Amino acid sequence: MSEEYKIYVLEKPFSFYASREDKKFLGYLLSLRMDGYSAVHGQDIVPIDQYDYFATNILLYKEAKNEIIPLACSRIIRYSDCLSNNIEFFPLKLLKNKENKNTRYYIEELLKKRIEKGLDVTFDSSFTISPELNNSMESQKVIKNIMGAVFNWHNEYNENYFLASATIKVKTDRLFSKLGLSCVSDDSEYRLKNVNNEPAVMMKFNNSHTERTNKWMKSSKCIWDNRNRVLSSKLQTNAYNEKGYSEEVH
Repeated sequence: MSEEYKIYVLEKPFSFYASREDKKFLGYLLSLRMDGYSAVHGQDIVPIDQYDYFATNILLYKEAKNEIIPLACSRIIRYSDCLSNNIEFFPLKLLKNKENKNTRYYIEELLKKRIEKGLDVTFDSSFTISPELNNSMESQKVIKNIMGAVFNWHNEYNENYFLASATIKVKTDRLFSKLGLSCVSDDSEYRLKNVNNEPAVMMKFNNSHTERTNKWMKSSKCIWDNRNRVLSSKLQTNAYNEKGYSEEVH
């Protein structure tokens, strides 16, 4: 049953206002991500970057004998946070090659249209499953619950138009396709330069839930509603306001 699992949402985990508990779970999350990437891509990969300072991270875990066992995680980056931190939006940073000109153009136009409407765009990446699960029966339950939680996040914060990076080697492109995502354009495949030049696909979600998406969201709704999360009002900044966005930053 999914009730054995728990969710911890880390908003801007490196913030001065992050609690001791937040920092403890940040350690679990980063360790999980490093273990997961190392198991698939090798020991030289360090999957931590400047975007982690202000991203939202969703961690799925369980407790056994008073021990925290991290199971899966995913990261969400808001375009508005990139603007307020004067950092290029991650998808555009990844798509520098002329071979991706159509995909890059689509994203640039999407950002313009969303800004004009006072709306944000998010980018999902760093999807990681604990290597200790090793394609076990539990791994399938974990995938359903972490993806259900991610879609519940998007639904709750009305961020149902988003981009995502899918690594072909671990077949996340196939998983995402089953959940309603599709390639951004006809030239959406690119190389992850910091991950052994692995091929990946830039995908988009346009509020196109599939039957599977809805099913996974529903099955993980209980653990999502009971999640642990940052509640400090000091983290609710008015970063959008100077650029004409909504004052509320979730």
